[in-house]
Amino acid sequence: MKRTITLLSLIGCFTLAHAQGGHVFTEGAFRFSVFADVDTATGDSLATIIGFDRDRDGGQAMKEKVLEIPGDVTHRGTPYKVNAIGRNALAQCDGLEQVIVGEGIECIEPYAFYACPELRSVVLPASLNDMDGEAFSCCPRLTEIHVDQKNPTYGSRDNCNAVIDKKSKRLVAGCAGTAIPDGVESIADGAFSGCLTLDSIALPEGVTEVGAAFMHCANLRHIALPRSLKRIGNMAFYFCTRLASVSLPQGLEEIGNSAFAGCNALKAISIPKQVGHIGEGALHSCLSLESIVVDKGNRTYDSRNGCNGIVESATGRFIAGCRRSALPDGIKEVMPLALGHTPIDEIFIPKSVTRIHPQAFISCNSCVALAVDAQNPVYDSREDCNAIIETAAGTLVAGCPNTRIPSGVTRIGAHAFSGIQLPPAFHLPEGVREIGEKAFSQSRTEVVAFPASLQRIGSFAFAGSAVHTIFWEGHVEEIPSCSFADCSSLRVVNLPEGTRSIKASAFAGCSQLERVGLPSSLEQIAPTAFEGCPCDSLVRQAVPPLYAKE
Repeated sequence: MKRTITLLSLIGCFTLAHAQGGHVFTEGAFRFSVFADVDTATGDSLATIIGFDRDRDGGQAMKEKVLEIPGDVTHRGTPYKVNAIGRNALAQCDGLEQVIVGEGIECIEPYAFYACPELRSVVLPASLNDMDGEAFSCCPRLTEIHVDQKNPTYGSRDNCNAVIDKKSKRLVAGCAGTAIPDGVESIADGAFSGCLTLDSIALPEGVTEVGAAFMHCANLRHIALPRSLKRIGNMAFYFCTRLASVSLPQGLEEIGNSAFAGCNALKAISIPKQVGHIGEGALHSCLSLESIVVDKGNRTYDSRNGCNGIVESATGRFIAGCRRSALPDGIKEVMPLALGHTPIDEIFIPKSVTRIHPQAFISCNSCVALAVDAQNPVYDSREDCNAIIETAAGTLVAGCPNTRIPSGVTRIGAHAFSGIQLPPAFHLPEGVREIGEKAFSQSRTEVVAFPASLQRIGSFAFAGSAVHTIFWEGHVEEIPSCSFADCSSLRVVNLPEGTRSIKASAFAGCSQLERVGLPSSLEQIAPTAFEGCPCDSLVRQAVPPLYAKE
């Protein structure tokens, strides 16, 4: 007998927080966490700032939009040395324009001041010796950064408005007002992350490495790269959406994973002859990119036959392409994200290809034709299905908006339809026994019908999709972890008889899921299975014996 739990009303909300350390207390407007460690010089216990409540400030800590962060505090007669500002401790502090970090504070953790929209000026103490590059991430109006001249670890010489590690000569944190001085040799991860007002910047000669420094600098239009640059790190210019052109220096040797991903204004790129490593997804999601040319002198990569792509010469791996790419004859593999999120119209797989990696064509929503050479020994696109089928296994490895699943398909492969705009109603045909991990994650389909033959669904299979209705003709014994997580349009689920377990976070974050039909065969529900769903508490009340430890 099926048990149906319906949410009649949802009243109130709650916030769940956990302490970053053992003992937590509030003094004034600051929240502190205390650890067992003590300062060896004074014997004082060490405290970390973990939060700030402006409503309790009373004008004491923040005066005229200036926040002075104390280096020590006394609580109920006990003195504490404040030695750190914790992760997200002062994040999204509206109205804050200037921060003065008190002497004694030694560490500023990641995202400590994340997304403070009005923050303009930061003063850092001589005691600071450990600072994360993303401490001031997404502070769009930050233009001034000053480090106490007595600080032995960091400096902001020549009024550069940046934090520079003196020993490593690494720029740790910058802002829209930064002028990178001579002598800097590298730019740290997160140094300019989310700096929305940064329009242009020049890296001086001597800089050899750029980390994930300019992520989400959405208004960065121009960057001058020095001849000395050897390495562009992972996600260095990730989603710099207005970066229209970039001239890579001839001495460049390495381009990291997703280095230029999401640079939607970038139209052309030339790969110098010294580049010996290009990471996964280096050029994915570059919507305007039409020309990719590898220097003919490059010994590692080529762009044979004018393919507008990058091929690893020795292995025949196609690693990166664009909207004008054509997979050339002779290539052996298509690598992950090679054409991911690319507005390419047609994809033709030559007969030489023997391996296509998951995510190779993820979110190719402009693709109207997906076909395989009839002589390919590994893959086919039978019945003009506009899909790629691994012939021997019967696995559909990649689909597009026009796909019609043909006969003989027994498995939908990992990421096969991930991010794809599918028809409003999508029917999986009889014979499909398995849906792979993330097969339909982030897809845009509303109604899905599962056949009686379906036996297994992979983790994250429909996570983040637009599905709101699911029809089951058969059953699967297990609803795996995160399989329908964050399906914000899903309102009703009726699980079929034969289902025995619902795993961790299977429906977590389904913010509209109000009614769940549970079969009599159900034996186990993970505690987080319906976390964040309106129906969670009612399911717990209705079937408490079924909840088990994860």
